[in-house]
Amino acid sequence: MQPPRVSPPAGELPPSPVVESEPDIALWTWRDTLVGTLATLVPLVLLNLLLSGTNGGAATQVQQLNAFQDTIAAIVQFVFTTALEAVFLIAPLIYALRRHGQSRLRSLGFRPTNAWMSLIQVVMAMVVTLVFGYLYTLIAQKLTGMAPTTNLDQLLKEVRLAPRTILASGIVATLFAPIFEEIFFRGYLLQGLRLVLSDFWAVFISAAVFAIVHLSPGSTILLFILGLILGYLRVTTRSLWPGIALHALNNALGLVQIILLIASSH
Repeated sequence: MQPPRVSPPAGELPPSPVVESEPDIALWTWRDTLVGTLATLVPLVLLNLLLSGTNGGAATQVQQLNAFQDTIAAIVQFVFTTALEAVFLIAPLIYALRRHGQSRLRSLGFRPTNAWMSLIQVVMAMVVTLVFGYLYTLIAQKLTGMAPTTNLDQLLKEVRLAPRTILASGIVATLFAPIFEEIFFRGYLLQGLRLVLSDFWAVFISAAVFAIVHLSPGSTILLFILGLILGYLRVTTRSLWPGIALHALNNALGLVQIILLIASSH
Protein backbone atom coordinates (compact mmCIF):
# COMPACT_ATOMS: atom_id res chain seq x y z
CA MET A 1 0.00 0.00 0.00
CA GLN A 2 1.45 3.34 -1.11
CA PRO A 3 1.53 6.31 1.31
CA PRO A 4 -0.97 9.05 0.55
CA ARG A 5 0.27 12.01 -1.48
CA VAL A 6 0.64 15.24 0.44
CA SER A 7 -0.33 18.31 -1.58
CA PRO A 8 1.73 21.49 -1.15
CA PRO A 9 0.09 24.35 0.74
CA ALA A 10 -2.14 26.59 -1.30
CA GLY A 11 -0.21 29.15 -3.32
CA GLU A 12 3.08 27.19 -3.24
CA LEU A 13 4.61 25.24 -6.07
CA PRO A 14 5.79 21.68 -5.55
CA PRO A 15 9.54 21.40 -4.99
CA SER A 16 11.62 21.01 -8.15
CA PRO A 17 13.57 17.81 -8.52
CA VAL A 18 17.26 18.14 -7.69
CA VAL A 19 19.27 18.00 -10.91
CA GLU A 20 22.90 16.99 -10.57
CA SER A 21 25.23 19.51 -12.20
CA GLU A 22 26.67 18.58 -15.59
CA PRO A 23 30.13 16.99 -15.20
CA ASP A 24 32.97 19.07 -16.58
CA ILE A 25 34.85 16.34 -18.43
CA ALA A 26 36.17 15.87 -21.95
CA LEU A 27 33.93 13.86 -24.27
CA TRP A 28 36.91 12.88 -26.42
CA THR A 29 39.62 10.41 -25.46
CA TRP A 30 43.15 10.78 -24.13
CA ARG A 31 44.41 9.41 -27.46
CA ASP A 32 42.41 12.07 -29.31
CA THR A 33 44.05 14.69 -27.09
CA LEU A 34 47.58 13.44 -27.78
CA VAL A 35 47.12 13.03 -31.54
CA GLY A 36 45.31 16.36 -31.92
CA THR A 37 47.92 18.22 -29.87
CA LEU A 38 50.87 16.83 -31.81
CA ALA A 39 49.13 17.39 -35.15
CA THR A 40 48.51 21.02 -34.17
CA LEU A 41 51.69 22.08 -32.42
CA VAL A 42 54.44 20.31 -34.38
CA PRO A 43 53.62 22.01 -37.73
CA LEU A 44 53.09 25.37 -35.97
CA VAL A 45 56.43 25.23 -34.16
CA LEU A 46 58.30 24.11 -37.29
CA LEU A 47 56.71 26.88 -39.36
CA ASN A 48 57.54 29.52 -36.76
CA LEU A 49 61.12 28.27 -36.52
CA LEU A 50 61.39 28.40 -40.31
CA LEU A 51 60.07 31.96 -40.36
CA SER A 52 62.46 32.96 -37.59
CA GLY A 53 65.42 31.56 -39.50
CA THR A 54 64.32 33.19 -42.74
CA ASN A 55 63.93 36.59 -41.07
CA GLY A 56 67.29 36.50 -39.35
CA GLY A 57 66.16 35.25 -35.97
CA ALA A 58 62.92 37.17 -35.33
CA ALA A 59 59.62 36.27 -36.91
CA THR A 60 58.43 39.86 -36.57
CA GLN A 61 61.60 41.53 -37.81
CA VAL A 62 60.82 44.11 -40.51
CA GLN A 63 62.62 46.78 -42.51
CA GLN A 64 61.69 50.43 -42.89
CA LEU A 65 58.58 50.52 -45.06
CA ASN A 66 56.86 53.36 -46.85
CA ALA A 67 53.12 53.91 -46.41
CA PHE A 68 52.10 51.74 -49.38
CA GLN A 69 54.46 48.89 -48.48
CA ASP A 70 53.35 49.09 -44.86
CA THR A 71 49.67 48.86 -45.84
CA ILE A 72 50.26 45.79 -48.04
CA ALA A 73 52.42 44.18 -45.38
CA ALA A 74 49.74 44.89 -42.75
CA ILE A 75 47.08 43.13 -44.83
CA VAL A 76 49.36 40.14 -45.39
CA GLN A 77 50.29 40.07 -41.71
CA PHE A 78 46.66 40.21 -40.61
CA VAL A 79 45.55 37.39 -42.93
CA PHE A 80 48.60 35.18 -42.34
CA THR A 81 48.61 35.58 -38.55
CA THR A 82 44.87 34.97 -38.33
CA ALA A 83 45.28 31.81 -40.42
CA LEU A 84 48.07 30.62 -38.11
CA GLU A 85 45.89 31.24 -35.05
CA ALA A 86 42.99 29.39 -36.72
CA VAL A 87 45.14 26.23 -36.81
CA PHE A 88 44.41 25.95 -33.08
CA LEU A 89 40.78 25.18 -34.00
CA ILE A 90 41.50 22.13 -36.16
CA ALA A 91 41.94 19.53 -33.40
CA PRO A 92 38.93 20.73 -31.35
CA LEU A 93 36.78 20.72 -34.49
CA ILE A 94 37.86 17.20 -35.47
CA TYR A 95 37.97 15.48 -32.09
CA ALA A 96 35.71 17.50 -29.80
CA LEU A 97 32.88 18.50 -32.14
CA ARG A 98 32.64 15.64 -34.64
CA ARG A 99 29.61 14.19 -32.83
CA HIS A 100 26.98 15.75 -30.58
CA GLY A 101 28.34 19.21 -31.23
CA GLN A 102 26.29 21.08 -28.63
CA SER A 103 27.32 18.96 -25.65
CA ARG A 104 30.92 18.95 -26.83
CA LEU A 105 30.90 22.74 -27.04
CA ARG A 106 29.97 22.71 -23.37
CA SER A 107 32.69 20.17 -22.69
CA LEU A 108 35.22 22.57 -24.23
CA GLY A 109 33.97 25.20 -21.81
CA PHE A 110 31.35 27.13 -23.75
CA ARG A 111 28.90 27.26 -20.88
CA PRO A 112 27.45 30.28 -19.08
CA THR A 113 28.98 31.52 -15.86
CA ASN A 114 28.11 34.16 -13.28
CA ALA A 115 28.94 37.44 -15.04
CA TRP A 116 29.69 39.55 -11.96
CA MET A 117 31.74 36.87 -10.23
CA SER A 118 33.66 36.24 -13.45
CA LEU A 119 34.34 39.96 -13.83
CA ILE A 120 35.79 40.11 -10.33
CA GLN A 121 37.92 37.02 -10.99
CA VAL A 122 39.22 38.42 -14.28
CA VAL A 123 40.16 41.76 -12.71
CA MET A 124 41.91 40.05 -9.79
CA ALA A 125 43.71 37.68 -12.18
CA MET A 126 44.84 40.63 -14.30
CA VAL A 127 46.27 42.34 -11.22
CA VAL A 128 48.12 39.14 -10.24
CA THR A 129 49.48 38.83 -13.80
CA LEU A 130 50.76 42.41 -13.79
CA VAL A 131 52.35 42.02 -10.36
CA PHE A 132 54.14 38.82 -11.39
CA GLY A 133 55.28 40.51 -14.59
CA TYR A 134 56.71 43.44 -12.64
CA LEU A 135 58.48 41.19 -10.14
CA TYR A 136 59.85 38.98 -12.90
CA THR A 137 61.33 42.00 -14.70
CA LEU A 138 62.94 43.25 -11.48
CA ILE A 139 64.45 39.85 -10.68
CA ALA A 140 65.71 39.37 -14.25
CA GLN A 141 67.33 42.80 -14.21
CA LYS A 142 68.94 42.06 -10.85
CA LEU A 143 70.35 38.71 -12.01
CA THR A 144 71.36 39.53 -15.59
CA GLY A 145 71.70 43.32 -15.60
CA MET A 146 69.06 43.72 -18.29
CA ALA A 147 65.31 43.36 -18.68
CA PRO A 148 64.07 40.31 -20.64
CA THR A 149 62.93 41.06 -24.20
CA THR A 150 59.35 39.93 -24.66
CA ASN A 151 57.28 39.61 -27.82
CA LEU A 152 55.69 42.95 -27.01
CA ASP A 153 59.09 44.60 -26.56
CA GLN A 154 60.10 43.37 -30.01
CA LEU A 155 56.93 44.74 -31.57
CA LEU A 156 57.34 48.10 -29.86
CA LYS A 157 60.88 48.37 -31.25
CA GLU A 158 59.55 47.87 -34.77
CA VAL A 159 56.57 50.23 -34.59
CA ARG A 160 58.48 53.11 -36.18
CA LEU A 161 59.63 50.89 -39.05
CA ALA A 162 56.20 49.52 -40.00
CA PRO A 163 53.43 50.92 -37.77
CA ARG A 164 50.49 49.49 -39.73
CA THR A 165 52.03 46.02 -39.89
CA ILE A 166 52.73 45.97 -36.15
CA LEU A 167 49.24 47.33 -35.48
CA ALA A 168 47.80 44.43 -37.52
CA SER A 169 49.73 41.98 -35.34
CA GLY A 170 48.35 43.63 -32.20
CA ILE A 171 44.78 43.49 -33.48
CA VAL A 172 45.00 39.77 -34.28
CA ALA A 173 46.57 39.14 -30.86
CA THR A 174 43.67 40.92 -29.17
CA LEU A 175 40.69 39.80 -31.24
CA PHE A 176 41.46 36.25 -32.38
CA ALA A 177 44.33 34.80 -30.35
CA PRO A 178 42.41 34.81 -27.03
CA ILE A 179 39.51 32.86 -28.54
CA PHE A 180 41.43 30.39 -30.70
CA GLU A 181 44.20 29.72 -28.16
CA GLU A 182 41.83 29.34 -25.21
CA ILE A 183 39.72 26.85 -27.16
CA PHE A 184 42.82 24.76 -27.81
CA PHE A 185 44.91 25.10 -24.66
CA ARG A 186 42.24 25.39 -21.96
CA GLY A 187 39.27 23.87 -23.77
CA TYR A 188 40.84 20.95 -25.60
CA LEU A 189 44.31 20.21 -24.20
CA LEU A 190 43.61 20.94 -20.54
CA GLN A 191 40.35 19.01 -20.59
CA GLY A 192 42.03 16.04 -22.26
CA LEU A 193 44.83 16.05 -19.69
CA ARG A 194 42.27 16.05 -16.89
CA LEU A 195 41.13 12.61 -18.09
CA VAL A 196 44.37 11.05 -16.84
CA LEU A 197 45.95 13.64 -14.53
CA SER A 198 44.97 15.65 -11.48
CA ASP A 199 43.74 19.19 -12.07
CA PHE A 200 47.05 20.56 -10.74
CA TRP A 201 49.21 18.68 -13.22
CA ALA A 202 46.78 19.22 -16.08
CA VAL A 203 46.91 22.99 -15.50
CA PHE A 204 50.70 22.90 -15.01
CA ILE A 205 51.43 20.94 -18.21
CA SER A 206 48.98 22.89 -20.37
CA ALA A 207 50.53 26.15 -19.10
CA ALA A 208 54.04 24.89 -19.89
CA VAL A 209 53.03 23.88 -23.42
CA PHE A 210 51.28 27.23 -23.89
CA ALA A 211 54.46 29.09 -22.88
CA ILE A 212 56.89 27.00 -24.93
CA VAL A 213 54.85 27.06 -28.13
CA HIS A 214 55.06 30.85 -28.32
CA LEU A 215 58.84 30.51 -28.92
CA SER A 216 59.71 33.70 -27.04
CA PRO A 217 62.48 33.06 -24.49
CA GLY A 218 62.00 36.45 -22.86
CA SER A 219 58.27 35.82 -22.43
CA THR A 220 58.35 32.13 -21.41
CA ILE A 221 58.08 32.65 -17.64
CA LEU A 222 55.40 35.33 -18.02
CA LEU A 223 53.41 33.16 -20.43
CA PHE A 224 53.72 30.19 -18.08
CA ILE A 225 52.34 32.25 -15.19
CA LEU A 226 49.52 33.53 -17.41
CA GLY A 227 48.82 29.94 -18.50
CA LEU A 228 48.56 28.82 -14.87
CA ILE A 229 46.07 31.59 -14.12
CA LEU A 230 44.05 30.86 -17.25
CA GLY A 231 43.98 27.15 -16.40
CA TYR A 232 42.88 27.92 -12.86
CA LEU A 233 40.01 30.05 -14.19
CA ARG A 234 38.95 27.28 -16.58
CA VAL A 235 38.87 24.63 -13.86
CA THR A 236 37.23 26.73 -11.14
CA THR A 237 34.61 28.48 -13.29
CA ARG A 238 34.01 25.45 -15.59
CA SER A 239 33.85 27.97 -18.43
CA LEU A 240 36.16 29.33 -21.13
CA TRP A 241 34.66 32.81 -21.06
CA PRO A 242 36.60 34.23 -18.07
CA GLY A 243 39.87 32.96 -19.55
CA ILE A 244 39.06 34.42 -22.96
CA ALA A 245 38.28 37.75 -21.29
CA LEU A 246 41.55 37.73 -19.29
CA HIS A 247 43.60 36.68 -22.33
CA ALA A 248 42.02 39.44 -24.43
CA LEU A 249 42.53 42.04 -21.70
CA ASN A 250 46.18 41.06 -21.30
CA ASN A 251 46.82 41.35 -25.05
CA ALA A 252 44.75 44.54 -25.31
CA LEU A 253 47.16 46.27 -22.92
CA GLY A 254 49.92 45.58 -25.43
CA LEU A 255 47.74 46.85 -28.29
CA VAL A 256 47.14 50.10 -26.39
CA GLN A 257 50.90 50.58 -26.02
CA ILE A 258 51.34 50.04 -29.76
CA ILE A 259 48.62 52.57 -30.57
CA LEU A 260 50.04 55.16 -28.17
CA LEU A 261 53.53 54.76 -29.60
CA ILE A 262 52.21 55.15 -33.16
CA ALA A 263 50.26 58.25 -32.12
CA SER A 264 53.30 59.79 -30.43
CA SER A 265 55.43 59.33 -33.53
CA HIS A 266 53.11 61.43 -35.70
